[in-house]
Parts: sequence; structure tokens; C-alpha cells
Amino acid sequence: MYNEYFGFHENPFSIAPDPRYLYLSEMHQDGLAHLKYGLSSEGCIILLTGEVGTGKTTLCRFFLEQLEPTANVALIINPCISAFELLAAVCDEFMVKVNDDAFTTKQYLDALDKFLLDAHADNNPALLVIDEAQNLDKGALEMIRLLTNLETNRQKLLRIFLLGQSELSTLLLSPDLTQVNQRITGRFQLTGMQDNETGDYITHRLKVAGGDAAQLFSSRAVKRIHQLTSGVPRLINSLCDRSLISAYADSQERVDESIVKRAAREVFGFDHASKTIEVPVNSLVAGVLTVLAIVLVWVGTTSDIFHLNLSSILPPPQKSATAPTVTTKQGLFKKEVIQENGERVEKEAEEVVDVQPEETLLIDIQSRDTADEEIEVTPTLSGVEQSVVKTDETPRQNNIFIAPVEFSERREQEPTTRIMINAIEINE
Repeated sequence: MYNEYFGFHENPFSIAPDPRYLYLSEMHQDGLAHLKYGLSSEGCIILLTGEVGTGKTTLCRFFLEQLEPTANVALIINPCISAFELLAAVCDEFMVKVNDDAFTTKQYLDALDKFLLDAHADNNPALLVIDEAQNLDKGALEMIRLLTNLETNRQKLLRIFLLGQSELSTLLLSPDLTQVNQRITGRFQLTGMQDNETGDYITHRLKVAGGDAAQLFSSRAVKRIHQLTSGVPRLINSLCDRSLISAYADSQERVDESIVKRAAREVFGFDHASKTIEVPVNSLVAGVLTVLAIVLVWVGTTSDIFHLNLSSILPPPQKSATAPTVTTKQGLFKKEVIQENGERVEKEAEEVVDVQPEETLLIDIQSRDTADEEIEVTPTLSGVEQSVVKTDETPRQNNIFIAPVEFSERREQEPTTRIMINAIEINE
């Protein structure tokens, strides 16, 4: 449709596995090296796997075109067949002559073995390539193991290449396929290309088709194409083809980022571009917030601050010349002073205190007794707990401490009251 408009002599982004359009990225060069090694070595099976559209078939076709004309090649592209059908298909590809009355596996194996021995004697290698090998059932894989038994005393007569998707590697790990898995002497996994290779890949295909590669796709368009396709060749072809159609329909001479994004909605069914860029950012923010929430919960369960124990962080109260004046209610307290000689002196004094339900009480007691005194303050009302403060040898202001005091009995004519002695300050 757009070939004449852009100056192409053929479609540059066909999804057919044309070896002429193969761009040998660093990864594809490594894969090609594995295939060459498999043919020249004395191994049995070479495994080439990769996700859909990563270029396994195109790479293999490129490799096969480089073989000598005398090489014997059997290519199986539809392996969804039984074990016996696979054997018959291999014989057909090698053009092995089988008697018309041959109906058993042994008869086919004997005929194939004779053919391979003759090819080996003529120094002509024999290669079996099975594409889409992930579709082989276990019976067919067992037949492949039997084919690897065709050998001389010194080397195998048949090299086998298995091309398939990533699940083929998982299938071969089955315990009942251990014998097949052990015969694999080389493995390689194809993935998507790097971002800089995607631009070179597009340029290579445009040049092969006769187009102006330097001006047709903008740099931002190429970057967006890589983000949308993750460098998978087949997806690149589909997206570039649709982008060229959109540019042709809009009478545009260059494909920009907006055209690529519109083409992505038509090819993939949604705006893949926004998903590719925004999802990682949102995921990062969500991850940071999750970690922050976990840290706050952990700190909240271990820190006194989150328990509202403010006494551990507030500074001690300043000295005051006189005790604070409170006008709400009076209570009778008993002050017991224990001297160093062990004698006990009890004094009673009435203090004006603030009694508020569910609140704490700060009592400022001033004493001029000697050092090393132990002062015990006990309210005279029933159900009162005691609090003890020890002073050191030098007169100083003691730290604040919490001393909860609770009344247990209630009077009918008085409201329920709880007194909490939050701190006692002793001044010398």
C-alpha cells in the first residue's frame, strides 16, 4: 500500500522469516555461533529457545543458507505429529528410500541408518531441524532420542537442532525425559534487543527494502517503538508497518511519536505507550509508600513517643518558690519521713489538690530534710497507692516520674474520682 509512496520496492516490515532482513544483533550473533558449533561438533542436540517473535526461525533460515550445497538437511516445521509420523517425515525430508511394504518403526530406522552411513562416508553432514519443538509430545521426543543412537564408534551420524519457545526447556526437565535432556550439548536463549539495537534493526530493514532510513522514523518514534515492543523483532515489524500505513493515510513524510502511539492502539488494542512509561513509576511510588507505612507501624509499636509517654521526652519542671494554687477540692495526705537513723516520723498536712476525673495530678512538695531521705506520700482516702522518691547527697531537683494513684471506693453523694500522681518534685 505505501511502498511506492515511501520509495520501497517491497514491504520492509513483513513478518515472514526472510533471511535477507535478519539483523545480527549481539544476541543473534551469539545464537548463530551456537548453531555453527552444533554442526561442527560431535554433539547430539542443540537447543535454541526464545519467546514468540524473537527471531528463532529467521536465524535458523539464515544459518541454513550458509551451509554447503552437499549438506543434507531435514526441516520439520509442523511437529504436532506422532512419533512414527515424525520418523516418516524425517525420512521424506532426507529423501530416504523406504520399501512400499515398510510399516514398522524398525524398517524406517534401518533405512535411515543406511542413508546416514552413506552420507558420513561421503563426508556430507546430516542435520535435522525441528521448529516449534515445544509442540512435540513425549513420544516424539523419545523418537528423537532413538535417532541420536544412530552413530558410529567415533561420532554421531545425525545432528539435531530443536527450536522452540521457552516452555520447551521446562518440558525437557521432566523426569521421564532425562535421557533426552542429557543428550543436549548446547543451549541458547533469545530475548529482545537493546534500545540502541532497535533503531539499527529498523534502519537495516528500511535499507534492504530501498527506503530512506535516516529520515523516515524520528528518534523519539524509535524510542517509543522500543518501549512498546521490548525489542522483540516481530512486534517491531507489526508496529512499524502499521505506523507507515498511518503516515501514508495522513500524507506524512515522516513517522513521529504521535503516529506510533496511534498505531500501537490499533495493533495492540490499547495505548501501550502510556502503560510502558507510567506503570513503573506508579509501582515505584506504591513500593516506597508501602515501605514507609511498614516502618511507621514498626516504630509505632516500639517507640515511647507513639505510646504517648510524654514524660520520657519532656524536660523536668522548673523550680518554683511556692506550690501551685488549686481551688477545686481538698484532700488529707500523710507525709512519712524516714531519717537515716531508722526512726520514723509521721506528719499530717492538708494539701489543696486538683481532683479531675481520668486526669493526673502534679504535686509539688518542698522539703528541707537532710540528704538520703526517703519520702513516701500516701493519700488518706481509701484505695491509695504509695509513691517513693529517693534523693541523693546533694540538693537537686528530681526527675519527673509517674506514680498512678487510684481510689477504689465511691461515695454516693460524691462523683466518681480517680487521682493520678504524675510527678513529685523535691527541692532542697
